[in-house]
Amino acid sequence: MPLPTRSIAAAFALLLGACTSYQPAAQPLPAPLPEHVRVVRGDNSSIRLFAPAISADSVVGRTPAGVRAAIPLADVRSVQTRRFDSSRTVLLAIAAGAAALIILSGFHRDVVYASAQLPH
Repeated sequence: MPLPTRSIAAAFALLLGACTSYQPAAQPLPAPLPEHVRVVRGDNSSIRLFAPAISADSVVGRTPAGVRAAIPLADVRSVQTRRFDSSRTVLLAIAAGAAALIILSGFHRDVVYASAQLPH
């Protein structure tokens, strides 16, 4: 795979995150719980938890730094999971298409200019 193709593929892979967003989880929480969730507290602060579980009166899990955290259920405003977001996906497709057109038009202009400079 040529270098420009690899760069484009890597950029596209990074942009795939735009195709998802955090949305409120179904109530009651599905079993088993997803790989990670975002817990929104009563004060509107939030924390991401990996390997979440309900333990007695708390939502427990590990933070992105690997620290164990427990949030009392009384302090939980909502639990959100990362899911597919069609509106973000459409916006990403439009932006990617526009970027591709800009890049290709610049490339085409350079090729035309270079061929005009060749001796005839």
